[in-house]
Amino acid sequence: MDTTSEAVTADSKRAGGSNSGASGMRTDGWTRSAMAAAFAAALAIRLPLMTQPGFGGDLMQFVMWADRGAALGTAALYDQRPDGRRISNYPPGYLYLLKGVARVHDLFATPESRLSIQTFGEVGLSYGTPEARQAYFFFKLPSVLADAALAMLLVSLLWGRVGGAWAASAGAAYALLPCVWHNSAAWGQMDGILSLILVASLEAARRGRIGWMAAMAVAAVLTKPQAAMIAPIWLVALVRVVRTDRQAIARAISASFVVAVALLWPVRSRLDGVWDALVGAATFYPFTHLNGFSAWFLQRPLDAPDLAQLARVYARDDAAWLAGLTPRALGLIAVLGVWVYVLSRARRALQGIESFEHWTDWAACVLPLAFFVLATQMHERYLFPAVALWLWAARPTAAWAIGAGLLALSVTVNQCWVWAGPADGWYTEWSRRMASGPWFGLRTGEFFALVNAGLLVWMLSRRRVQGR
Repeated sequence: MDTTSEAVTADSKRAGGSNSGASGMRTDGWTRSAMAAAFAAALAIRLPLMTQPGFGGDLMQFVMWADRGAALGTAALYDQRPDGRRISNYPPGYLYLLKGVARVHDLFATPESRLSIQTFGEVGLSYGTPEARQAYFFFKLPSVLADAALAMLLVSLLWGRVGGAWAASAGAAYALLPCVWHNSAAWGQMDGILSLILVASLEAARRGRIGWMAAMAVAAVLTKPQAAMIAPIWLVALVRVVRTDRQAIARAISASFVVAVALLWPVRSRLDGVWDALVGAATFYPFTHLNGFSAWFLQRPLDAPDLAQLARVYARDDAAWLAGLTPRALGLIAVLGVWVYVLSRARRALQGIESFEHWTDWAACVLPLAFFVLATQMHERYLFPAVALWLWAARPTAAWAIGAGLLALSVTVNQCWVWAGPADGWYTEWSRRMASGPWFGLRTGEFFALVNAGLLVWMLSRRRVQGR
């Protein structure tokens, strides 16, 4: 799709030393063994959970979208309901995957166990019937495979950068961290798929493969618009390569166009619905937080989630609050302020004064944290991709390990605070106790909102990302 300019390649070699080649896909026997172990461990811990009930509301919605998409086409998912809302508020990327899952499910199902209205109800009510368990398995499978693939990929990508022990540890961490398998194999969510695409785009950016980076960036945004939180990295990577290779812009535009057309063409009759899913997302739930332990959680802390009473329990983010500005506007200004700071620090990397790779690693840690901590409307799962990005940006230092551990703990507790797990899950009681608090005399959400804010301040205050 593109080639890296000689200057950029030389710069990468200077930054990475003799290990820069090994940081790619070249692997030896130990690397392959560690990759296989990470993949196997990820599957082993997830398989027992895949036939158990997940988060009923989300899984039922996914099953309904999948069945309708398979029967009527993905464009039909953007039809309007009687209340004016679209049937689906997701971009098309994940909807295509759901459509494929529905067809694979029915291919292996008996005529009596194919997707139907009865299946929707059983999944939504977390029943344990054979038909429901089959649906749980197939609709959790894509995210589970994405988890296993990313665990394996982290080992491969990091082996030459930080050494075998740290690379294997990062892969094992992603395979075994509760926040990751709880999200995919238990809950049934798709955040692991987005994380895989984001890591692929960052690796392409790091290597100067601008065409691939652009393709992955478009795919990520058309899977979930929150992917745009790392846009400054994509921008700086493009500028870096364009300075020595003017054709990089053409490659980036071409790759973006091809992926955009491929994903949008099947829904071309409902592009207004896709636009609503991308840009209108802020109007779906106009509240300062939606159970995410962001800084805004401190403004309206809760002892327990209560989405059944949104208007009464949660504070709106579209009402004037400070100096005539709404919380939504203040959050946007704060996020953009972090973007400006991140871009200002990129100047030294673009000038060759500091390592571009180190800046990319630092920015990959800062940007998802800033988005979650400062913006409004944060769900409990919106910090999830940060775990994968921090592991991808691994540094063999105690400070990084402690920071990554605190982040993973925060993501785990936030998810378990909203949904502890299946009723008969082997870990459900443990996660319920962990999430109930208090933590050091504070509500669970208050404590971890402070942890997340502290991690952001710590990362922003670091003068440079430490190398090996």
